[in-house]
Amino acid sequence: MTDKDKVISLKQYRQNKEFEADLLESLSGLTDEEIDDLYDEFAFGNGLYDSGASGSELVKEISALEELEKERSMSPKKAWIAEGQPPYLESKVELAMLYKQNGLYQKALTHFLEIYQADPNDSLGCRYEIMSLYVLMSNYEMASAFFNSHKEHKEDVLMQVPLLIAAILNGHQETAEELILQLCGQVDGFLEFCLQDEFPMLRVLDAGALESYQPNSEDSLYLALYNVLPLLMTASTYVQAWLNNDFAEEDEFLEDFDILTSAQLQSLTNYGIRTVADIANYSETQLLTIPKIGKATLEKLKEAGVIFSEK
Repeated sequence: MTDKDKVISLKQYRQNKEFEADLLESLSGLTDEEIDDLYDEFAFGNGLYDSGASGSELVKEISALEELEKERSMSPKKAWIAEGQPPYLESKVELAMLYKQNGLYQKALTHFLEIYQADPNDSLGCRYEIMSLYVLMSNYEMASAFFNSHKEHKEDVLMQVPLLIAAILNGHQETAEELILQLCGQVDGFLEFCLQDEFPMLRVLDAGALESYQPNSEDSLYLALYNVLPLLMTASTYVQAWLNNDFAEEDEFLEDFDILTSAQLQSLTNYGIRTVADIANYSETQLLTIPKIGKATLEKLKEAGVIFSEK
């Protein structure tokens, strides 16, 4: 097996840390029951496939869908409906999801790309699976190219977050920081997510059961993370530490800005606000209740790159 064939490449981020140590640290806050649920979710997922099937039933399910795939063509006349059977592309998606859930990423990717080409409106949301598979296969170049292939991708949390994970793990710091800045202003709760001490694995797992979500919501953030769950099983500790360090490195004292008067600095200090990280915990509305802080000052801070809480 070559490096290209590997499902997940650890070379870029392990830095002499053992896999077991990373995994145990990620799971240290979970009960035995929660860990069991996590591994069930990791192995089977909540997609179109019912995870209650046994191993032999799973093989039969995949075999049946593979036979169906051989019998049908991707011609426009046959692509959607076959009499007495489920719509063809939906069956093809189910097969692709089974491949993905069982680690057969290249097979899954091939099918999702074919569906994506046959369904110009992408009514089945295959773009999200394609992006997640490029990330799971450690193919940053293709993930980046696919992300940049459509303007709409650049404002879609379910596309942005997997690329952010890939950028962090592949050492593309500039891209990662650009995405973080965009997501901080776009997604409610994203800043709080970055500043957490521990990766919220349970919250990611819960996202797998979502039936719907609001764009630019915390739910959309965690659903995007759920789509690359197999990678996060080993990389979550590193990702969270990277996010923490990135914000720590950028933290500055407000007195270093040529914006605030001494009276304003003292007023903020009275509220425990001395750094950019401190002020990021407050919304604009909350800051305006602090004496000597007005809208003009907040606008100047925003122009200087300071980000406020969305709460």
